[in-house]
Amino acid sequence: MLPLTHNILFFVFALVFGVFGAWGFYRLFLRIRRGAPASEVRWNELGSRLWYAVKTSLTQERTFRRRPVVSVLHAFIFYGFVYYLIVNVVDGLEGYLNFHLESEASPLLSLYNVLADILSLLVLVGVISLVIRRLFLPSKRDFRFTEKTLLHPLVQKNYIKRDSLIVSAFITFHVGSRILGNAAKMAQEGGDTFQPFSTALGNLLFGGLSDQALEGWRIFGYWGALGSVLAFLAYFPYTKHIHIFMAPLNYALKRPVGTGVLPPMKGLEEAMEAEEPKLGVERLEDLEWPRLLDAYACIQCNRCQDVCPANATG
Repeated sequence: MLPLTHNILFFVFALVFGVFGAWGFYRLFLRIRRGAPASEVRWNELGSRLWYAVKTSLTQERTFRRRPVVSVLHAFIFYGFVYYLIVNVVDGLEGYLNFHLESEASPLLSLYNVLADILSLLVLVGVISLVIRRLFLPSKRDFRFTEKTLLHPLVQKNYIKRDSLIVSAFITFHVGSRILGNAAKMAQEGGDTFQPFSTALGNLLFGGLSDQALEGWRIFGYWGALGSVLAFLAYFPYTKHIHIFMAPLNYALKRPVGTGVLPPMKGLEEAMEAEEPKLGVERLEDLEWPRLLDAYACIQCNRCQDVCPANATG
């Protein structure tokens, strides 16, 4: 458990940044709701839709279609973050409740601890490797736009790379803090066979430290890991990392027809009979709301650009 002072401070911290995060997500909802009504049904067969969203998200089948090496590194981060949804809840409760998940207690707890330990390492491997690739080994296809491509001013000012580095720094600090805190915990408790990485790191970094020093590192790990998540909530709705939530939602609300089938154009006859026919859209709000949702589900990987005939011809 955390000391009482830290319990109070962390609760206040979580409340403040939780409000900021909730407001950011609510703003996203308002933006998407401003879109025009959908011309195709999106709420039918909810069971099959939810299953498709879960299956497609967890298998990462869309990501693995191209760029296998990059896809594997991305999968390290994805599966680690999905599992961290559980890890963060458990770690958060450990700060306020007097319990400890000992691997020897049951096979289920052993599995929990070994997955948390291994996936923490894989997340760091994935994010650091992708940062190196982005900065020092960029592909010729990565964020290369033709001269005719109309870009947002922020994109022209390298916003995508800056946002990627901010997200990468957050992931590294979040997972790294948890690893350091857990390593100090292993040094205190004598290690755990089912947490080999944290145990080895604890012996390497914290061997010989006093209990007071180790407790300080455990508290740092708690604040660093969980505090960074809460602080990032305020930035989360403004970053491309929002796709981790929006992509599964987009899968669940996908079109009822296959890719390549043009959606119906509402009001076509009325528009053509008008004195000044108006087709298409003039503002973002004129797009149907699923099209606005598409934008937030995009991971900015440029795979669509890779297979775009118009882009290929310049």
